[in-house]
Amino acid sequence: MKNSNLKRIDLLQVYRGLAAILVLFFHGSVILSQQFNQQEFFFNIGGVGWIGVDFFFVLSGFIIYYVHQSDIGHPNKIKSYILKRFIRVYPLYWTILICKIVALFFLNYRNSTYDLSFLSFLKSILLYPQKERLLNVSWTLSYEVFFYILFGILMVVGYKRFLPLFILWTTGILINSVWFIGSFQGIPILNLIFNTINLEFLLGGLIAYIISTQKITFKRGLFFNYLATFLLALFLTMYQSQVIDDGTGIMWALAFGLLILGSAAVEINKAIKIPVFLVYIGNASYSIYLTHGFFVSNIAKVMTKLNSSVVTSPPLVINAVALIIFTLTIGLGCLVYSYIEKPLITVLRAKLLPRKLT
Repeated sequence: MKNSNLKRIDLLQVYRGLAAILVLFFHGSVILSQQFNQQEFFFNIGGVGWIGVDFFFVLSGFIIYYVHQSDIGHPNKIKSYILKRFIRVYPLYWTILICKIVALFFLNYRNSTYDLSFLSFLKSILLYPQKERLLNVSWTLSYEVFFYILFGILMVVGYKRFLPLFILWTTGILINSVWFIGSFQGIPILNLIFNTINLEFLLGGLIAYIISTQKITFKRGLFFNYLATFLLALFLTMYQSQVIDDGTGIMWALAFGLLILGSAAVEINKAIKIPVFLVYIGNASYSIYLTHGFFVSNIAKVMTKLNSSVVTSPPLVINAVALIIFTLTIGLGCLVYSYIEKPLITVLRAKLLPRKLT
């Protein structure tokens, strides 16, 4: 399938925004529980917000395969692919990372527990996996970059030559997850390469392959959406009942995979009018994801300084305050997208991607 013939699927962009907000609720609830006299927010919805990362990974696998499937086996496409992936991930990440480092040096350097050595800084710049990170959420970006590298290899060598590497890699994942559980935990790079989380990218790619090669009707797409909704509701109920633990990300990923499959099939078969602001939040999801911890923490500190009694307020009031903080955080993340991320991408694409590469 030629890239020019691919149908834009706005629902998936909306899901990117939803995934970012889930992670915001998770981290935000942890941060606010440390500053306010309350442990749970919004009926502990934030407690399951970590599944937003699994959602992100399945979405990433889908999008990369869906957009670049026609480039597989065409080495001449690799330069454009690498530059696009680099522009998408690193410039904004470096901007936020530098802001974090500056804040550490000027505001809390002596009391900082971060490793500020040159080697740690270099690893952070490159997104090389390490046990402690200057920007906590960057661990997920290391997985993203690794997946991009693997897909780039697939583009260069094609399916047949990639197969032996794929078998070796997935065998390593099996060994790490089943036979010798946690055997690579102490070696960050091996833990990243052979972590079961990588299966979520593969799941997304498989769904993109199905969407691209199989005719899935509108009604069948709705069925997949209903099934995914049922499974997500079931898993959430199980989670709240403590029947399952936080380590079952692949279970959530399967449900999200069905949701992506159904939504993509529905939108490909029938035009759906998506509210512009939802697509915009999806576009801003990377900025929201990278900045939400900083904004939640500092907005909360400002609020408590302006009115210290909020810390001892009733649960309903604290939940209302938390909702205001989260809403402001999303808004500020959107401003970062509009005035930093988007201009950065526009300028760099113009400079690094000549028209023959775009």
